[in-house]
Amino acid sequence: MSDGMTAATDIPMSLADDLRNAAKASMKTAILDDIKKNPGTWKEDISKRLGIHRQTVTTYVNELMAAGAVSSKRVGPTDVLRAN
Repeated sequence: MSDGMTAATDIPMSLADDLRNAAKASMKTAILDDIKKNPGTWKEDISKRLGIHRQTVTTYVNELMAAGAVSSKRVGPTDVLRAN
C-alpha cells in the first residue's frame, strides 16, 4: 500500500519489519542455544527439538556460520555442528 501500511494487518510496514526481524533474531538465538547445549548435533535433530522445519534450520545455521558463531564438519552424509 502507498500509505506505508501493510495490507493484511493495517499496521505500519516499519513495525511489521521490526516484528519480522525480532522473530528471526529469536529463532537464530534458539538455534545457537540448542547447538551450544548439544555440541555435535545435526540440523535434523535441531529441527525436531525446536519443532521447526529443517530448511528453516538450514537457513539460520548458514547465517550463523557466515557470522562465525557456528562451525560444521562433514561426517558421512551430514554436517555436525558446533558453536564457536
